[in-house]
Amino acid sequence: MDEGARVFDRRDPVLDSPTKKMGLAANGYGGEVAAEWGPMVKGNDERRDADRPRPHPAGSNSGPSAPGATPVALVANACWYLWNFRASTLRALTDRGHKLFVVAPEDPWKTKLTSLAGVSFEPWRLDLDGANPIREGVALFQLHRILRRTRPGFVFNFTIKPNVYSGLVCRALGLPYANNVTGLGRMIAAGGWRGAALSRLYAASNAGARQVFVQNRDDAEQVRSLMQDGERRIKLIPGSGVDLDSFQAVEMPADGSRLFVFIGRLQEGKGVRDFVDAARQLKSSGLDAQFIILGSNAFASRSAIADDELDRWHREGVVEIVGAQEDVRPWLAQCHVLVAPSRYREGMPKVVLEAAAIARPSITTSVSGCREAVIDGQTGYLVKPASVPDLAAAMQRCAEMPFEQLQDLGRSARALAEARFSEQLVVNACLECLDALAVQ
Repeated sequence: MDEGARVFDRRDPVLDSPTKKMGLAANGYGGEVAAEWGPMVKGNDERRDADRPRPHPAGSNSGPSAPGATPVALVANACWYLWNFRASTLRALTDRGHKLFVVAPEDPWKTKLTSLAGVSFEPWRLDLDGANPIREGVALFQLHRILRRTRPGFVFNFTIKPNVYSGLVCRALGLPYANNVTGLGRMIAAGGWRGAALSRLYAASNAGARQVFVQNRDDAEQVRSLMQDGERRIKLIPGSGVDLDSFQAVEMPADGSRLFVFIGRLQEGKGVRDFVDAARQLKSSGLDAQFIILGSNAFASRSAIADDELDRWHREGVVEIVGAQEDVRPWLAQCHVLVAPSRYREGMPKVVLEAAAIARPSITTSVSGCREAVIDGQTGYLVKPASVPDLAAAMQRCAEMPFEQLQDLGRSARALAEARFSEQLVVNACLECLDALAVQ
């Protein structure tokens, strides 16, 4: 057994005290949780073992769908996204015999996706941040050609450009589809003529969707305002969820200085500069703490942190930069607090859900999506976006509080993850969407 696996061969977590304090059963749903997530989680405990994605038998990944199983396309802006956020959904679909077409720009994660039985890949050239009308038109035409040739029985779209482009193409081709809103993006939030134009395109794309999955209440309200008769087609899901079996509670390190970790794409909007500035401020004040950054600028937007700036941070020695990691669990296990100081609205930050599952509190901002992932003062802290003083104050509070109090925050975070954030809720929502198509 490797070192990473050994860390997670754990006993059952001790969650009694914070669970009772929060009024949540360790594996149950009640109060606000039931009201918000009830339609999806009813009976989830009984279904969990039966519905959990299972390993696939060896064999070709290019064969036909099982009799009666609808071929499904998944359209996204990166193979990286589908592997890191939706792999369990892909496995659940192939377990049920669906042949899958992954349509996305090619990147190193393509190999991982096509290693799953029943998955084939269709390369799509898409500029993630571009607005060149010629390139965007070419991307739209290429996607139309791919979906017309493959003729999937259902299409799941993920992230903003695929939602818009694939939604419009599916409407033109008469293909049933669902959009997954993983955040409405800075352009829509900023308004102006570009935001208004994108909102109209999004409205046209969502208008024909059988289902529109959203990850937080603010996005649900905005999507609802862009749709006629949208209420019955909008479904709230907890982001992409977290695998509670893979991310099990791990006892917080009791010795040594407090360790704060940032995990994410290294771009300005994720707040990584704010993390470094706060760490610099706390170090200069003499605080005994460590600060680690995990992540890469490879899949960041045009606001990515340049390599020379990362080099300066490294030479300065305030933070340790360890790059992108295939498995974040050992890093979460050795830290005391996750810091996710996003400057812009999110769908729901997966890394906060993963930290909660491992029983670590998070400091994040009060923007849409992030504030739904943390109960302020109970499972972590919410701070103002783009406010280094506010962020540093919350980090100092966690560094100086008694260990037992910090441990209670982490245990309460695990209880919240069990109650609200299981990725099986997300998988079930997708499967139920396909089931509804079968009976129509």
